[in-house]
Amino acid sequence: MYINHERLSYRVSGNEEDMKKQPRFNPLAEEAIPRWYEFYKRVKLLPWWIRYNVGIARESILKDKIIELCKNIGLNNTHARRLIRHAVSEFSKNGLGSDYYGYHNINHELEVTYFTLLAIIGLQKKYENRFNQKDIETQPFKIDLDIVIALIHRTAYPFKDSIAEYARKRMSDLFTEAGIPENDINTRKHYEELGWFLSICDRIAGYCLGNFEYSKELARLNAHAMGWHPSIINENSVNYFAALKEEKSVLEQVLQAIPEEFKKNFYDNVAGFREAWENEVQIRAMLRRKELNLVTAVENTDYVPTNLINSIMKMHKEIHAPISPNEVDFKKSLCAKETILITLRTNTQSGHVVGYVNGGPLERYKLRRGTYDENFGRKNTVYMEWIRIKPEYLGETGGHLLRSGFLNEARRRRYEFVSSYVHRDVIANRMNKGESIETVQKYDPDKLDYYRANLSKLVRPMPLV
Repeated sequence: MYINHERLSYRVSGNEEDMKKQPRFNPLAEEAIPRWYEFYKRVKLLPWWIRYNVGIARESILKDKIIELCKNIGLNNTHARRLIRHAVSEFSKNGLGSDYYGYHNINHELEVTYFTLLAIIGLQKKYENRFNQKDIETQPFKIDLDIVIALIHRTAYPFKDSIAEYARKRMSDLFTEAGIPENDINTRKHYEELGWFLSICDRIAGYCLGNFEYSKELARLNAHAMGWHPSIINENSVNYFAALKEEKSVLEQVLQAIPEEFKKNFYDNVAGFREAWENEVQIRAMLRRKELNLVTAVENTDYVPTNLINSIMKMHKEIHAPISPNEVDFKKSLCAKETILITLRTNTQSGHVVGYVNGGPLERYKLRRGTYDENFGRKNTVYMEWIRIKPEYLGETGGHLLRSGFLNEARRRRYEFVSSYVHRDVIANRMNKGESIETVQKYDPDKLDYYRANLSKLVRPMPLV
């Protein structure tokens, strides 16, 4: 089922006075969205739907694994298939399909479902009475929505202070409405612990099911959804995993219940984020002490050395961007005469490349569905692709240097405008600082909007990274 987690989080994270003013919230009863929007989202995902139904999409593989696990624990396969189909449909029409650049997409929800079932099966083998069949199996029309909503409130994060206080109050009210007496402490505690178990599964599933490269992509998706600057991803990830120590009792139960390879993935990924963050700390310290400096260079795309192409291609593969041409087209574009290519280098003898930004005439690019730029065909707009900087060099003016270099070169080539896609909050921040920027097309729910900036009015360009 589709649940608006962001809206639910807002409801459980306000102060006491705000909470009193808030109407009773049922996360399963969202406002209706326009039918034309639902239809548009479905049409947009048609290529993915074909791959999904043929069985070659990652999500379809997860679906099959989920159904097999359901069968193993005695759940009705027909009901399981219908529920998954409904969930996938709801996510698609609400803009959370496979093309959504954010953490809570179809893939995440299926991963969590698969991982949770794995953990349940493992726990049942180790602790026979950890869950009863009623917890596991829910037949159509026999589910108590008050208990479901109570469980959702227990997955609020972080579950402490005012968030936990409000969630527990709501859970208590919902248990009462579900017919569980206040003096039935054991039943209420059982459901709260079940919600805690679901919360842990939700938060670690992806980091158990994939390697470090996959985990870095999950962290980037989450950072985009939260509006974080890329420079704090590794630090926040380390803090995120460190906070799990406060929930060690349930975390250990979940980790002991899953296959050994997934437990190893989790510990390897935790170590990977810590190592990456420690590397960042060292390099940033060198930059701040001026032992190392960053400089930019406008590259001659008539002849791009092979070693430079290889360095850029490596970053292109490692640092995924929300919107980017395919690898073949991107590599060809690096040597195109009209391409603007700015590299970020260390001021060492080797001039190590640690970042880049590139772009070219707007007419050369295929924009997201729904984007119409009136300047298309006028040859007055340069499109800037996503700025890429190695994580350890983020947050130290590199983005500013690259963007300034790109805009200066665009002016020199007589362009009037620059356009690109970037997070809505970043656009708003630039506007608040007085930059002449307009939002041409908004995209929900990922907030990756298309903007256009007037080059003649950008006197001191700032980074849009």
